[in-house]
Amino acid sequence: MEWAKRDQVYSFGVLVSEMVMGISPIDEIFSDGTSLRDLVASNFPKDIFKVVDPTLLQDDIDATDLQSCVIPLARIGLSCSMTSPKDRCEMGQVCTEILRIKDALSKIDGE
Repeated sequence: MEWAKRDQVYSFGVLVSEMVMGISPIDEIFSDGTSLRDLVASNFPKDIFKVVDPTLLQDDIDATDLQSCVIPLARIGLSCSMTSPKDRCEMGQVCTEILRIKDALSKIDGE
């Protein structure tokens, strides 16, 4: 049962990475054997905006505010999609972090 939960966490991590990066894990850019996780990991955190979905960058959101959302989401995607299931975070941790991001963004929107 624990392995099944960790597999679901993995899938969630891939989904989060896919949404933030705007790239499917089966996109043709990965034909060289790299993966979506490799792309995120190699650019995290310093160069993450090089691979973030450009549509996320179109709104009038302050770069600092965007960074406080994108970097934690990319971190979630990475921590959920670790190769070894035992190294993946638990979904409770993920939910807590997502709620923290949501709370931070709601404070920004309220200003």
